[in-house]
Amino acid sequence: MKKICLIIIVIITWSSNVSAWTGKVVGTVDGDSLKIFRPGQGEVETRLYGIDAPEFNQAFGRAAKKHLASLLSWQQVEVEKLDQDGYGRPVVIIWKSGLNANEKIVRDGYAWVYRRYCKEPFCKDWLMLESNAREEKLGLWQQAQPVPPWEFRHNEVR
Repeated sequence: MKKICLIIIVIITWSSNVSAWTGKVVGTVDGDSLKIFRPGQGEVETRLYGIDAPEFNQAFGRAAKKHLASLLSWQQVEVEKLDQDGYGRPVVIIWKSGLNANEKIVRDGYAWVYRRYCKEPFCKDWLMLESNAREEKLGLWQQAQPVPPWEFRHNEVR
């Protein structure tokens, strides 16, 4: 009986923190944000979980946005909401035909793993993918010393 209660508690906790829905990508805001049409709710701006792509006015910012658009524009996707950011946007993992788009962007070298916020167990795997992209000089890792977006934003404010 204790085992069944524990399973029910885990399911309730998981389902209250994670929600999933299907929609169509209708816009790419930047390398880590999308606009997705959600039936019954309209257009929803989302932030990709666990990654931080270069800012639009930063080196590789436009390339990161273009890469994200090439993967997902006008595609039907599954959206897994993990959180909500300070701007009220859902923080999500995007799945397209079984492919984790957040992970692919890191693998292809167009974003950093956002260490400050990526706290799920799979984030360790993403760090390895980031390291591989760096070693292979993929995407933004072609630069001699790429500046992480969180540092770029901090320096831009000053």
